[in-house]
Amino acid sequence: MKSIDVYKNDPQHLYIIFNIADTLFTVSSQYISDIQYIPDNITRLPHSPDYCSVCNSYGRVVDMLDLEAMMYHFPKNDISQTDFEKSAISSKKMLVILFGEPFKGLLVNQIYSIEQKQNLRIIERNAFITDYIDNVYLHKLTGRIIMELNIPRILIMFADTE
Repeated sequence: MKSIDVYKNDPQHLYIIFNIADTLFTVSSQYISDIQYIPDNITRLPHSPDYCSVCNSYGRVVDMLDLEAMMYHFPKNDISQTDFEKSAISSKKMLVILFGEPFKGLLVNQIYSIEQKQNLRIIERNAFITDYIDNVYLHKLTGRIIMELNIPRILIMFADTE
């Protein structure tokens, strides 16, 4: 597998690296509006997939997509709304708000780091491992594998659940 340095193509973007179920993923900062701790007021949506909910974030309603539940198929059907809220808050999950309206948020377990692209070396371009993984990187400093999420595809999948 040939490695190439992606920094040469696009040096200005930072990459947000986060943890989901002990796996590292990344998203380019060009898609991100802000990052915050998960709000206290999560509302599950009736007749929607387990990974969809909404919350009030600074006076705006944000549609939330729980990436761990979506990608690893962790069902929440057997959890009451109150228990679901307590679980999300107690695990200190982070909400990554994406640009655009209506507001969309990605629920992740933990922000690992914010990196310049020069610290990531692509090892698999356009991997299409799943519908939502674009590229696979190797972190030059830590040697960890990091998968890049394809935000446009995730938003299309998100829209299909509404």
